[in-house]
Amino acid sequence: MKKIIFLCAITLSLMSFAQNPELFENRWFLVHLNIDGVDYTTPNNAEIPFIELISVSNILSSNICSGGFYGLVNYNASDTFEFTDLTIYLDECELNDNQQFREFYVGFFENQVATIFTYSITTETDASKTLSITNFNGDQVVLTNDYFTPAPTEIEGNWYLYNVIIDGVEHVTPPVIEMDPFSHMGANFWIDTDNIPQFEFYACYSTSGISNFNYSSSEVFLYPMGSTLSDCTDPNYNDYAELYHVDFLMDSSSAPFDFLVATEGQNKILTLTNSNGDKAIYGKTALTIQKQITPFFNVYPNPVVGKLYISSSATTKIDVIKLYNLLGKELQTTTKSEIDMSNYSKGIYFLRIFSNEVEQTIKIAKQ
Repeated sequence: MKKIIFLCAITLSLMSFAQNPELFENRWFLVHLNIDGVDYTTPNNAEIPFIELISVSNILSSNICSGGFYGLVNYNASDTFEFTDLTIYLDECELNDNQQFREFYVGFFENQVATIFTYSITTETDASKTLSITNFNGDQVVLTNDYFTPAPTEIEGNWYLYNVIIDGVEHVTPPVIEMDPFSHMGANFWIDTDNIPQFEFYACYSTSGISNFNYSSSEVFLYPMGSTLSDCTDPNYNDYAELYHVDFLMDSSSAPFDFLVATEGQNKILTLTNSNGDKAIYGKTALTIQKQITPFFNVYPNPVVGKLYISSSATTKIDVIKLYNLLGKELQTTTKSEIDMSNYSKGIYFLRIFSNEVEQTIKIAKQ
């Protein structure tokens, strides 16, 4: 009896380790199906930007549109498996072509409980991996661990947000005053440990997800996967953060963004344009403006109720003064040394003072 138990334990152990470990070491994304000898390529549109087959332990699952499947799997050998249980989640796709593709894809696995699937993993010449799965009917799904195109080298890394243009109205990023939350405002593009291109937009909180670049068309799909959804430390900045995360990114994430990189002096400028024509403009150089020990300009009274006066040293001539609200919208431009604030609402404003020698930004409180 002990021998039988021992042999059973060995058999179960061998079965549990029979599967190819590369199944779980990679994230797999569908490239195409072959059903009844006909190839169907993954749509790669706004409704189905990508399809991932998730393989974790003895579970296989996948989502498409708002449906998909979830199954328990028994690995019989190094290249075969069978479902011991399979649940299909039905949901209609909005586009007819997507609906047909969903039916083919889910149908590949549907009604296949206790039938044998075979699979193979091959390494391509570019070092990417290809997973091929064949069902009992001889149909096949082909997946890869290298589905997404990463950001070009000139876009990789961190960018500082300069301006957000919504409906043609510029919203200049409020200046980074020491200890203010806008010290963490911009975008970042990188490749994670699973070789998946990632992006993060941050302004008080962050929105992150998968990016997929098309070099030939200068377009990029940004697929938000999650957000920290926290308020700004200073609630005065919440509206600007929402403008950036929601109005520019989230409301347009179903369509590709155009990207353009230009060089201005020693700085690089990245412009992202969404499907509505709105833009986010970034630079590689931070526009950090810290509190200065010896300011070039004096502003008084601050807080202000009525008129605001600006003075400078005898050697510094003021060229132009611009007033912005917290959304970065320019409210007034003047060459005079005073601004009437009496008609503005209570709150925080920013004054940018330009001269031939220096530019200084000063935070103004309107009472």
